[in-house]
Amino acid sequence: MAELDTAILRKAGKLLAKRSFSRSELRIRLLKLADEAQVESILDRLQSLNLLNDSDYAYNFALQRKNERGWASEKIRVELIKRGISESTADSAIERSEVECGEAMILRQYLERQFHKIGLPQDSKAAQRLVRRLIRHGFSEDSIRQVLQEMMPGTLGQSLHLGE
Repeated sequence: MAELDTAILRKAGKLLAKRSFSRSELRIRLLKLADEAQVESILDRLQSLNLLNDSDYAYNFALQRKNERGWASEKIRVELIKRGISESTADSAIERSEVECGEAMILRQYLERQFHKIGLPQDSKAAQRLVRRLIRHGFSEDSIRQVLQEMMPGTLGQSLHLGE
């Protein structure tokens, strides 16, 4: 039995060396090697060694998705829950990440990265497509309105319809 535990621990180490996993994600991968009791024992051991930490995983996930992919809080929350993170842990991680970078700042950075070469839309049709895209990314209508009014020329930014 100790040999199987070592094999499971080795597999977990290899997986964690490549990227972070939530406890739930790692459990699913390790259940291919052993039964639930053995896997839970290994997961507990990894957690006690602080090699597996859902709070840190969720926080890092939230920061990365906000900063690099321009995701808003609600989309991040949904994705964390899909990955087996509890709602309370997901909410705490999102709150922690918002302290560092608010939604308007994330949206502004996202728009600057996406449109740095071609510029923001100059006509109302393209601007409306952008608004729909930002809503799909999970940004709030208030943030979208605020940032686009700041960034878009003249009356175009003022006249956007945000699903009202």
